Amino acid sequence: MTRTDAVRVGAFYGLLGTALITLGTLLADAALSELDLWLGVPLAAVVWAGCVYVGLKEVAKGLHAVVADASAD
Repeated sequence: MTRTDAVRVGAFYGLLGTALITLGTLLADAALSELDLWLGVPLAAVVWAGCVYVGLKEVAKGLHAVVADASAD
């Protein structure tokens, strides 16, 4: 993989992770505003935490692709 391809893959996974974190935030906000306090807060926390976990895994995958290519030389 060329360095340009590695950076492109890293940028893609970084943007995908950021989109997932944003989606989780929007879903948590919607759940919190539509449901009452006792049901909305735990559901919003679980949805947000799950999306942040998956999003950060994607960001880490992108960073790993860039670092693996840089250390291959």
